[in-house]
Amino acid sequence: MGTWGPGNFDSDDAREYLDIVAKSLVDQIEAGFSFKDKPENFLARYGEYLVMPAIDIYTTLCEKYVSYRVDAEMAQRWRRDYLQAFDADKSVNPADFKPERRQAIVETFDRLDAFIASERSS
Repeated sequence: MGTWGPGNFDSDDAREYLDIVAKSLVDQIEAGFSFKDKPENFLARYGEYLVMPAIDIYTTLCEKYVSYRVDAEMAQRWRRDYLQAFDADKSVNPADFKPERRQAIVETFDRLDAFIASERSS
């Protein structure tokens, strides 16, 4: 198809690059989750500094550009595994901050789920 418009991602090559960036984020998320079985390190070293930021960036890219897609099963696994680790962790967040942080995490996953659902209905 080549180029179909004046936008930054209105060409096959630019869309391919966007897919590479999005897939790279998914790969980083998956790599971060490989440490979830070590809960003492997962949130502090990977979860809060890599996994959740990468999920947010990935979701934002998808909402704006509809790029490389993860399926609902993967997104649900991410949500389940992350919230289990977050809820079990007793050291990362003070008690008064933890509920607010958890809500921000849930809202991020809700955005990802909404994007996936909108893609299925289109």
